[in-house]
Amino acid sequence: MPETTPRRSDRQKSTEEALSLLSSASFGHFATLTEDGYPYVIPVNHALMDDKIYIHSAPSGHKLRNLAARPKVCFEVSEMICVTEADVPCEYSAEYTSAVVFGKAHIVDDPTEKLMALKAISLKYTGKDGPFSEKDIARVVLVRIQIEHITAKAK
Repeated sequence: MPETTPRRSDRQKSTEEALSLLSSASFGHFATLTEDGYPYVIPVNHALMDDKIYIHSAPSGHKLRNLAARPKVCFEVSEMICVTEADVPCEYSAEYTSAVVFGKAHIVDDPTEKLMALKAISLKYTGKDGPFSEKDIARVVLVRIQIEHITAKAK
């Protein structure tokens, strides 16, 4: 596991605060490694259920190819609160909160779990949890990130 202790311990937040931010954040950044070892990061919609992160995907693409080769991933969410002005531009300061997750990602095969995750994502972004047809469920891929380590910080 990479070293993830914040340099400024006074900015470190609790696991509960990290999970709360993961749940409420508008979107996250999902990082995988390509077969060549290059980082690949994309913004994704997500939902948090039972301390697991779920994202949806088309049935093919970079992230699924990357996951097939290397299931270790990183997921990040952040929120800008404000920018504090100063007389000198280099002295401006940003207030923010962020959470970073390390874990392993897996394709969800179980139809019941897949439907629950799809409903959670839909509810978060549309306020509706369906209905979803069997065709809808079959054509989308759901990825589950099992959280192994999480950190959060804020200023």
